[in-house]
Amino acid sequence: MSVQTRLILSALASVVLLGGAARAGTVRVTARGEGVLRLSDADLSALGLRGRVYVYTANRAIDYVRTKSGLEVYAAPYDSLYDADRSFLLSDRPLHYGGSSAPLRADRPTEDEGFTRYSRFLRKEKKSKKKISDGPGVYIQTVRVEEDQFYLSGMTEAQPGEEHWFYSTFLMPGTSLELTAELPGPVAPGPITLKVALRGCTDVAKVAPDHRVEVRFNGQKIGEMVWDGYVRREQSFQLPAGLARAGANTVLLSGASLDGVPYDFVCADWAEVTYPRGLAAVGDRLSVALRVSKDQRVRVAGFSGSDVVCMDVTDPRRPKLLAVEVKSGTAEWITTESGLRSYVLAGVWR
Repeated sequence: MSVQTRLILSALASVVLLGGAARAGTVRVTARGEGVLRLSDADLSALGLRGRVYVYTANRAIDYVRTKSGLEVYAAPYDSLYDADRSFLLSDRPLHYGGSSAPLRADRPTEDEGFTRYSRFLRKEKKSKKKISDGPGVYIQTVRVEEDQFYLSGMTEAQPGEEHWFYSTFLMPGTSLELTAELPGPVAPGPITLKVALRGCTDVAKVAPDHRVEVRFNGQKIGEMVWDGYVRREQSFQLPAGLARAGANTVLLSGASLDGVPYDFVCADWAEVTYPRGLAAVGDRLSVALRVSKDQRVRVAGFSGSDVVCMDVTDPRRPKLLAVEVKSGTAEWITTESGLRSYVLAGVWR
């Protein structure tokens, strides 16, 4: 799973009608973030898509779910330097991608012309009749707290590829930076780690070490970071049992003095908390990677209703719709494959 918390989004960001006779019956849909994108039959009809639909993204056809009430497609994580939105093309005919500069052509497909294949409808996995065991009920979640507030362009002795964006507060003796880590619950029993990334911005000659930063979590000092020179420092701290909690947690970074060091400037990059979390949706959404065995029952609590979509998106280009049952807000399904699998679940459409 990404080091940043990801929520499943189901809101349609925008729809663009592609002009021109060659593109009649083709629309572009964009969605921000990872999620299950839903278009009702009424939506499709309003867009001029009343029959068979072809779905494309990243220059290829993708599988999707066609239900009695509409269409559902998995939007994989997408984040480029220029655009944070993932775009889909929906068409009432196959689309051929020519050269990199050629426009889309809505012609009759033939195999020898290299047409993109028609996306197959997804089929729900059949329930296994084998003996079912309980699957994992906990996974490892990492929440990173980071804001790019200040760009340090003239960073002395910077290494190739080293981060230049930091918080605007310089840590020095007498100054502090407080961060808030929001941990989605439930927090399960087990080891919890805080990791902090800093960068030394001064180097006092003939004195080592020359940087010192004290680290506190929810008001309790858990250690300090001491190092020397124009060097990036990442350090992990084991948190005492019971110190971290679901919801808001504070991370306080405080510059501290060292004997013989007349000045000390440190930049703060990020802090992240890694903890065991019970399987539960947040806002009727969950994206999770689990190591499972075949024929295990996996349960995810925290849904507000019984309308829950669950997909195996280990291969984002070929998501699998899973047969899921919802009882008292808990969605459960039976695994059909072993190994590290990625799942997305989306509940009530908002």
